[in-house]
Amino acid sequence: NQFFHHGSYFQAANFGNDGKKRGKTLYTCECKLVTFKLDGEKVNEFKETQIVSSDMLYVLTHEGQGYLVPSSGEAKPIELELTSAVSLGENQLYILNANNYSKAGIVDAEGETVLPFVFNGLGVYGYARKVITFRTDLDKWGMLNADGVVIAAPTYSSIKYLGFDLYVVSIGANKNKKFGLINITGDLLIPLQEKKIRLQGGLVELWDKNSSELFDRLGKKIQ
Repeated sequence: NQFFHHGSYFQAANFGNDGKKRGKTLYTCECKLVTFKLDGEKVNEFKETQIVSSDMLYVLTHEGQGYLVPSSGEAKPIELELTSAVSLGENQLYILNANNYSKAGIVDAEGETVLPFVFNGLGVYGYARKVITFRTDLDKWGMLNADGVVIAAPTYSSIKYLGFDLYVVSIGANKNKKFGLINITGDLLIPLQEKKIRLQGGLVELWDKNSSELFDRLGKKIQ
């Protein structure tokens, strides 16, 4: 066996005599084997395990069934293979990206689904983590607030965090690409146009190889 620190547990990677990995087991800091009750069965060896938070684990059985296991309450089956988990902060919500980032949704601290796994990707930006970017099957990006309400429709080719709760959005590609600026509530502060957008000394700069313009962080042009 090989042991690794895994949040509040120690994880052991189990190998057979042929050197192939057989599964993973978890142990407490007191070296006690951790057993979970999953659909009425006691299970203590898993294909994969992953930490969602200090109070919740994800485990995948050898049969390919995933579960979210909160520190209190019952394990919740989840029909996806978890890829990553990101906390949304003090509201105890978690973005789960699954199936190698092809599906994403949001669960609460009890493992209950808050936002269904119908998105191709979810991301969170900014210190307060109050805005979630999402990608649709048509490879278009939009934005949600932390309650899952759409604040920017999925019409953009990309959405990138600029700073100061501002986001650069784009449509098109290559020479036809246009850029705009939206805020944390999805309001379009600078309409889509051909110049690129960046921060310059705390101001917003629109620039290309020939010229540049400065705007304040409310989208007002500085003369």
